[in-house]
Amino acid sequence: MSEIDERPEVAGFACRGRVEVHGLLDRYVARLQEKGLVDPSADTFAAVTMLISSVMGDAMGRSMSPESFPPEDEAASRYVRCFLRALGASSAS
Repeated sequence: MSEIDERPEVAGFACRGRVEVHGLLDRYVARLQEKGLVDPSADTFAAVTMLISSVMGDAMGRSMSPESFPPEDEAASRYVRCFLRALGASSAS
């Protein structure tokens, strides 16, 4: 990603995984909304973006600044809890 200016031809490849994961989570959240499990008025795009960004930021930055992230053994559950709250899930505990 840091070489995107020097090698713009790799942008599609570099972003493909994130785009695919975003689409997958968007579809999952849409199904949750259809089933009435999350708030139908929730900003699902922002919630999905924040979850992916949190996980990516953690994966890329923890080794350089571990104090900036939740403890490793708590990180996943805390990110998911925040994600579910953003979606208005009633049982986010």
